[in-house]
Amino acid sequence: MNLLFITADQWRGECLSALGHAHARTPNLDALARDGLLFARHFAQATPCAPSRSSMVSVR
Repeated sequence: MNLLFITADQWRGECLSALGHAHARTPNLDALARDGLLFARHFAQATPCAPSRSSMVSVR
């Protein structure tokens, strides 16, 4: 199994055309979403970026 984390700063998940954004065109990310696993309902562990990123790798 391969696992790919994509993180982006100052970018909301709903800005993907795969999630229905009317104007954004993200064909490569759409292909990843179509062929892989897409988490449509997600949340951040913390509001600031640094603690939220560290929680992804430390699971805390």
